[in-house]
Amino acid sequence: MAPYYITLIFIIFVCSVTSKFRSLDNAVILFLTIVSALFFSLRDYSVGSDTLLYLLNYNYLPINWSEFSRDYIGIFKESAFFILEFFIKRQDFEFYTVLFIISIFVYFLTYKTIYRYSDNIFLTVFLYITLGFFLFGFNAARQSITVALFLFSVKFIINRDFTKYTFVILIGFFFHKSIILCLPCYFLYRKVLSFKYIIIIGLAVLLLSATLNQAITYLANNVDVRYTKFSETLDQAMGTRLALINILIFSAVFIQSFFSKYSDTLNLFINLSFIGVLISSVSVLLRLDPNGLARAAYYFTQFFIFLVPVAISNIRNQQLKMVFYMGTIGFCLFYFHSRTSIYSGLYPYIFRT
Repeated sequence: MAPYYITLIFIIFVCSVTSKFRSLDNAVILFLTIVSALFFSLRDYSVGSDTLLYLLNYNYLPINWSEFSRDYIGIFKESAFFILEFFIKRQDFEFYTVLFIISIFVYFLTYKTIYRYSDNIFLTVFLYITLGFFLFGFNAARQSITVALFLFSVKFIINRDFTKYTFVILIGFFFHKSIILCLPCYFLYRKVLSFKYIIIIGLAVLLLSATLNQAITYLANNVDVRYTKFSETLDQAMGTRLALINILIFSAVFIQSFFSKYSDTLNLFINLSFIGVLISSVSVLLRLDPNGLARAAYYFTQFFIFLVPVAISNIRNQQLKMVFYMGTIGFCLFYFHSRTSIYSGLYPYIFRT
């Protein structure tokens, strides 16, 4: 676990030291991006449950354009990712180059958005790392691109620029089709989540989940056979712990919002995080593969990293605020250690040789 903790401490230290010099934000963002990308791409292929599969696909990727275009170009084939791999392979680069380019893109967009919307850079970045979003790309490289794209695109929701927002979603669609779920989120701005809306949305999600198998069967038969993974069931409800943590965090943030006046931006983040809670909960209730539908929750639960610091800062009693602050730090460290050391093939971290 040492490489993970060293990376966590170093990044948090940089954020803490530079937080008072906001004129250096762009330089700090670039530095954090490079450090994070090196950690992402210098790992051995055995680190991360999907890395070897990505490597295998890369090795079998044809370098003849006519053959490549026949098999990998198409509106539902997530062509952008394969085109990126194709041109990298044509230059005779190893797969590590793909990982490095992906991670540069993902971490730059993420840190850029964090520095745009967070008033507590230290805690936001700490949550980003310890709640699992930092390491998400270790097991879902393609989807990590679209998760970062959606995070970055919220500025177009806030600025009410539907054209640019749609354009970003469409770009993401050619990397990972699941981002299309985010398109309706444009209309959640300036909507305040109330108990009434929670009940309505909850019932709607339960109704849709009842038709999930039929919808996925249709998509698998007509669009992409890989969609069958979204409806695969397991003997036990996997991902239960993650779903419970999502519910716990959301409940705390949502309840605290009644005692503070939240901006339209923060209300948007609450609405989005609620969608993530519903997705992860439905996945558990239906006992679906956690590598299927549950991964879509990451598009939305990532906004916890902005909401939790605000919720803590709005606690008026200073002693109580400190208790919640330190409790959050301790809880996240415990979760970070247990999740990284047990799940998704992240432990041990081995540097490539």
